[in-house]
Amino acid sequence: MIAVIADDFTGAAEIGGLAFSFGYKVAIITNFKQVPEVDVLVVATDLRTFKAEVAAKESERITLKLLELNPELIYKKIDSVLRGNIGVELQSQMRISNKERALVIPANPLLNRIIRNGVYYIEDKPLIESFFSKDNSFKNKSSNVVEILQKDGVNNIVNLSHNEVLPKSGLIIGNVKNQQDLSRWVKKIDKNTVVSGASGFFGEIIKSRSSLKSTFNSNGFNKECKTIFICGSNFPLSKKAVVDAKKQGACVASMPDGIYFSQSVKPKLIDDWAIDIIKMFTNNNQVIVSVLQKPTEHSISSTDLKATLGKVVKKVIDKTTINEILIEGGSTAQSLVKALSFDIFFPIQAIAPGVTRMKIGNKDHISLTMKPGSYEWPKTIWKFDK
Repeated sequence: MIAVIADDFTGAAEIGGLAFSFGYKVAIITNFKQVPEVDVLVVATDLRTFKAEVAAKESERITLKLLELNPELIYKKIDSVLRGNIGVELQSQMRISNKERALVIPANPLLNRIIRNGVYYIEDKPLIESFFSKDNSFKNKSSNVVEILQKDGVNNIVNLSHNEVLPKSGLIIGNVKNQQDLSRWVKKIDKNTVVSGASGFFGEIIKSRSSLKSTFNSNGFNKECKTIFICGSNFPLSKKAVVDAKKQGACVASMPDGIYFSQSVKPKLIDDWAIDIIKMFTNNNQVIVSVLQKPTEHSISSTDLKATLGKVVKKVIDKTTINEILIEGGSTAQSLVKALSFDIFFPIQAIAPGVTRMKIGNKDHISLTMKPGSYEWPKTIWKFDK
């Protein structure tokens, strides 16, 4: 079995869908209450949002739990643009696993995300000049990968290319300019190394172990199904997609200003918003629940926003038969999954890279589809009748 620790839920779903596309039996769990027998077990966490010291302890706890299952490999799935507490989490995993070094490969050439001479580029722009710089939740202040990982006092980090001699200890963050470089880094994995990276590197690892080719099924859903989209990502392109969809005739239930610009959300406002969404489903099979406002000093906190989304969606699902739930954004997904008390998922359709449809436990009437906030929804799904 291959085990994966994912630092947010959409990352877990992305990895799960990728393994599923290669024909592996996959499960995604949020806790260790149920651990099914599968080829690939993905643990979905919310590590990216934790403070460094909490993230380090949680990484240690999860690693210990996985080591009890005796996996052949534990892969640490990180954010491709290095958000979160990557350095301290890897140090904890190395210590608990008795491994002296970690290999960190976050680049994904298929998404035009590469690392050249230690500098991260997206579509030929340094990371802090890319479209991520417009996202208020993006806090990296450098495009230099070593400098990014050195935050929180993490040292002993080097940046190297695959053809250079690797040190026996410390964190090694690799240069990657193309897909071939990813496959060359796979050959550097050994029993003394903690392996981490984004979905692109994991895909190359799976590819090297599978006799099958990756296959995606982009078919959309039955239009008669009741479908709710949860678009809580603060990513600018995500907000634009919702605005464009509304112009095309989509039914959009945006968070009311009374909730968004409040330091203390009143339960009645959440109830009223849920009632409005439920009414929308009487004449529509697809409803987009979104947050379109721009953050200000007076807007709701990120934590309260996600909790509010979770509460309102739970109220809708409790009162309406929903067949398909589609969520974007990792921390938004984690909050919603927690509010809905879902804790085990089985991929049933790899729609596109990063977009995975899953069965929720033993619930046959409802499916959950996930994608990262910075990815686009496939056109077969993101289409609305006027």
